Amino acid sequence: MIGRPWRVCAANLGNSQLDVATKKAQQQVKQLANKGDVKNARILAREVVRSHKQKDRLSVSKARLGSISSQLQQQLGTVPRISTGGPVTHT
Repeated sequence: MIGRPWRVCAANLGNSQLDVATKKAQQQVKQLANKGDVKNARILAREVVRSHKQKDRLSVSKARLGSISSQLQQQLGTVPRISTGGPVTHT
């Protein structure tokens, strides 16, 4: 069995890092297939598919966060501002 340098937690990776890890895994799949190591090539190919799905999920999550952020900014813009001219004293 080969090592698993391609198996990295995608939550800690950005899109570019995920792309690099995916490309490395794809190269390893080709190397294993050329050597005739079908079992490990299939395992690694499944990891490549998982990384593609994770990349899609990551982009959807970023889009949702951007949408929520703009909605919050819009809501903050409609909140009336309260002026604080200084301390209130009761006499």
